[in-house]
Amino acid sequence: MRACVKHAVDDALDDAHLSPDAPGIDSVLPCFLGQTFIDWTIRPALPTPLQDKIRRYGSHTGHLGGGDLTANLAFTLKQPPPPESHTLLVSVGAGYCATCLVVRA
Repeated sequence: MRACVKHAVDDALDDAHLSPDAPGIDSVLPCFLGQTFIDWTIRPALPTPLQDKIRRYGSHTGHLGGGDLTANLAFTLKQPPPPESHTLLVSVGAGYCATCLVVRA
């Protein structure tokens, strides 16, 4: 699963023409799974400069399946990051699939 997350994040950053250490990356919003899953699966799959930028908004809802990505997108619209910054939305699903979306403020 880590390899899937790493691949999705790397592809999304490449598509956005961003390096992992780009100063404009404000935060990483993971799927709404438990802290243990995030610490063992999501965090180690991220490039080192992004590992401490994880912010969790879904701890009060639990996993929403495919809805995690959309819910995190809604959080970024309600509490937008600083102008010209980027947020990575990372989600996982059954069957070793991972999705990453780069959102610019």
